Amino acid sequence: MPDSSSHFRQAERNLKVVEVLNSSPEHYWDWQVTALFYSALHLINGHIMETDGGFYNTHASVQSIIYFNNTGSKAKLPREVGVAYEKLQLLSRKARYLYDPEGRNLGNPQFVGADGFEKAVYAYEIVCKYITQTYNVKVDSINISCLKAGWEKRSLPL
Repeated sequence: MPDSSSHFRQAERNLKVVEVLNSSPEHYWDWQVTALFYSALHLINGHIMETDGGFYNTHASVQSIIYFNNTGSKAKLPREVGVAYEKLQLLSRKARYLYDPEGRNLGNPQFVGADGFEKAVYAYEIVCKYITQTYNVKVDSINISCLKAGWEKRSLPL
């Protein structure tokens, strides 16, 4: 079972994938969102290893253990961080499976697009900032150039 530092290193590696794909963003929005999610997942798994000592191998079990209102969990996250992670997971599902919880026909493989990518970056930054500050680990900031001005002023609905 990997330790938290292994998860943190893998998170950084996944982030590098986003940067490489971002050199031609219009072709790879879906993979950039997916790589951001998996980077965040490794950050969260590192957090779980640090706080709970466990390893949860399903997305549902990770969501349950980090849920802000899970009073019995040592790994619960602040609400804003948990919501950001959940939004990132949903964007990744849309990108990977053309998944839409509202049941619309998605027939477009670029369903997440540039706007979805910006939402994913915003959510990722919330998760990354919390983990890096909490555990004093260094994960390089995301280095991409295609975001619209003002993207960092977004907010996620709580």
